[in-house]
Amino acid sequence: MYMNWLFPAIVATLISIFILAVVYFYLYTIDRQKYLLIWCIGWGFYALRLIFMLLLILPLGLDPYLLVANQLAALMSGVFLLGGTYRFLERKIPYFWVYWAIFSGIWVLYSTFSQLDFRYMTLPNYTFLGAVSLWTGVVLLRYLERGGLGTQITGGSFILWGLHKFNYPFLRPVEWFAPWGYLIGATLALIVAIGMILVYFRKTREDLQRSESRYRSVIESLSEGIVVHDLSGRVIACNQSALDILQFTKTELMNWSPTASHRKIFRDDGSPFPPEEHPVLLTLRTKKPYHQMIMGIQRDDERLIWISVNTQPIYDTPPSELRGVVASLTDITRRRAAEMELRQHQEQLEELVKRRTQELELAKDRAEAANLAKNEFLEIVAHDLKNPLTAIGINADLLRVILKSRWTEDVADLELYLQIITDKVEQMNIAIKNLLELDRLESGYLQLQKERLNAETILHRLVMEYRELSQRKNIEIEYEKPEMECSILGDQYAVREIFDNLLSNAIKYSPPNKKIYVRTSIINGSYVQVEIQDEGQGLTPEDQQKLFSKFAKLSARPTGGEISTGLGLSIVKKLVEAHNGKVWAESEGRHKGTTFVVRLPQLTR
Repeated sequence: MYMNWLFPAIVATLISIFILAVVYFYLYTIDRQKYLLIWCIGWGFYALRLIFMLLLILPLGLDPYLLVANQLAALMSGVFLLGGTYRFLERKIPYFWVYWAIFSGIWVLYSTFSQLDFRYMTLPNYTFLGAVSLWTGVVLLRYLERGGLGTQITGGSFILWGLHKFNYPFLRPVEWFAPWGYLIGATLALIVAIGMILVYFRKTREDLQRSESRYRSVIESLSEGIVVHDLSGRVIACNQSALDILQFTKTELMNWSPTASHRKIFRDDGSPFPPEEHPVLLTLRTKKPYHQMIMGIQRDDERLIWISVNTQPIYDTPPSELRGVVASLTDITRRRAAEMELRQHQEQLEELVKRRTQELELAKDRAEAANLAKNEFLEIVAHDLKNPLTAIGINADLLRVILKSRWTEDVADLELYLQIITDKVEQMNIAIKNLLELDRLESGYLQLQKERLNAETILHRLVMEYRELSQRKNIEIEYEKPEMECSILGDQYAVREIFDNLLSNAIKYSPPNKKIYVRTSIINGSYVQVEIQDEGQGLTPEDQQKLFSKFAKLSARPTGGEISTGLGLSIVKKLVEAHNGKVWAESEGRHKGTTFVVRLPQLTR
């Protein structure tokens, strides 16, 4: 009688467990939760255990092997059930469960092939399985205490199933109780399998509710307005920021649609915004997102607000099925006002710059005209002065010759007056020459014809030329020749003018019976440096500050009554800078002499 109903009962249970395992796998393919897959494998092993039980009923002569397979399948079923539960609770499985499972597996193999008594053979294995079920039931009741009646039934069934497994090694050999024991075990297994699915569904729903709550909290915390539209364009959800921006009540916004709005809507340029071009309707038609569409909306208080709208289509599963549109609104009224104010300031600034530019161009034209007039004036003055001065000088010389040839008596006084006239004419000529040259330098009209020059050659010639003039004041010029060639790229006239001015000044401001030193050297392999040192009157700090200025009045004076226009050093500085060089003076003070230094770029090739 026992065998008559056991076989179909196992088959029925096997089919039920198999169907439930398929359900677990199907849920895994949808939700991709690892614990569903682990539970699916566990119930698969449980179904495999039932298969081995069917084979044990049949007289195949493989009882020891089938018994081992049956016990190991039951063990693996419990292991995977345990692992899935820990995964479900997001906890790590303790190692003692693993060690216990390994020991139970080894014990099943050893006891079966050692032909130990059934109770000794199954006791460790079913003790492990009972502990697993009992622990799972307690955990479900403890950690899911708010799970409702379904969770309580599932947890209680797990506990009863665990107690049943504890008794299995002792009650299984009792033949009269075996059918009832199997019936109880199978019923509890089915209840547990179905209950675990219900627990999963409840947890999924709670997770979804929590996720939705978090989503709503995030949406409500946004400063941007969020509005969700259905396929007809009607509003189905929004956050508080959207109501604040649009100045709608929630009821008003829920009844609002782009095609039936009592408020006026404008484009960015101020023209009316056609309802059919509303970004929500465009997204519904084209299924494409739209970004930063500017709209002006007139509120009930007649105030115009400006918003930037972004839309995104909402798709359901499958992705090709459109479910609605979500729109985000950003209030840009203040930003737009600031941009308009900035644009006005920019236009005003551009107008001011334009006006100032015109004024500057006019001033520039006037300055150029004045400069041209000044140049023309200087040329006229120079021409009109030089010609009479030249005539005065020539006639003074002729008068001196006539006086000497016709009168033998002392004409010293007359010659003195004539010499004064000649000196003043020379002074005027030098002043005019320097003034014109400085004007050409400052106006940029001086064109330098640069070529390869030897600074030593120019200096040597100047020293020879000034030898007679220096000897009149009993001044000795010592010239130290450089050890190597001192080549520069420069204009021959301009470079000669630089050294001529400095050397003539050294003689002019040196007392009699002194020395002048002229030295040339190479500095850092890149510059030619010329030093002209005198033992004259020296310079005060005040003198050094205005030394190279036009018409500078210095404390030093020429020692032999020579002429000084106050323009020579200014010309020197301009010419040196035109050659990318530097010039400066060094002096320790009054009556301690002065050294003028000129440094020009060396030409190495």
